[in-house]
Amino acid sequence: MYHNFLVKYLPAAPTNNCPSNLKNLTDEAQNPDSYITFTANMGFDFALELSNYIAGYQHDKNPTFLFRIICLLHEHRIYPPEFVMNELFDVFKEWLNTNGTKNIGSLFGTNKKGQGNRIIRENEFLIVHKLMQEIWQLKNAFKLATLRAAEMVSARLEKVSENSKAPCRYTVETLVKYYDGEQGASWRQQKTFFEIPCFDKQNNRFASKEIPMFEEWTSETRAEVSHYPVEEWTTEVKSKVLSQYPKYSIPYELK
Repeated sequence: MYHNFLVKYLPAAPTNNCPSNLKNLTDEAQNPDSYITFTANMGFDFALELSNYIAGYQHDKNPTFLFRIICLLHEHRIYPPEFVMNELFDVFKEWLNTNGTKNIGSLFGTNKKGQGNRIIRENEFLIVHKLMQEIWQLKNAFKLATLRAAEMVSARLEKVSENSKAPCRYTVETLVKYYDGEQGASWRQQKTFFEIPCFDKQNNRFASKEIPMFEEWTSETRAEVSHYPVEEWTTEVKSKVLSQYPKYSIPYELK
C-alpha cells in the first residue's frame, strides 16, 4: 500500500539533484531500481505521515496540509510532488501579479470567512484519520470485528483522558460510526498486502508481487521487502501493540 503510495506521489530524486532531472515514477514496474534507491532510508513511519497529510489535503483542500507536506519532505531532503508545487506556483504568481497587494493567507485560503480556524480543523482531521487507521490495523492484524477494535481504541483514549483529566470525545459508538461512514472510507478500501516489483524471469519483465501485511514473514520475504517502507508485524510487534490497551479491553482470545 505505502509502496504504491510513495511511487504515485513522489519524485525519484532528492533536493540536492537538479530539479530538471526529477521524474515521477508513475509505474514502479518500469523502473524499480530508482524507487529502491529513493525509498531505502524513508521507512514506514515517513510513508504513513506523508499519506496522512496528502489525504487531509485531498479531503477539503486545506492548505495547511500543503505546508506540512513541504516541511516533512524538506526535512528528508526530498523534492515535493508536482501537485504541491502547482498550488504554490498559482498562489505566488497571483500574489506577484497584484504587486503583493493581496493577502497571501487569503490567496492560500487559510483564513476563509465562515470556515473557522483551518489549522484546528486540520488537527481534528488528522486525529480522526489516525484513529481510523488504528481500528483498521487492529481489525486486520488480530482478525477483529469493527466493534471489538473500536472498544479497544476507546478504552485506550479513556485511559489517556483520565491521566490528562480531559473528557474523552471518542466513544465506541462514535468510532464505529466514523469507521463505517465517510471518515473511515479510505481505510476500509485499503488493501491488506503490499505490492512490490519483482522480476518475472519466465516472461522477462518486471511484475508485482503481493506480500501479506500483517502476517509474520519468512527470511526470504524479509529479504525481498528490505528496501521498502513496510512494517513487519511479528509476534513481538503485535505484543507491543496490545500493551498500549487496557487489559480489560483486549479480547480474551488475544490475551
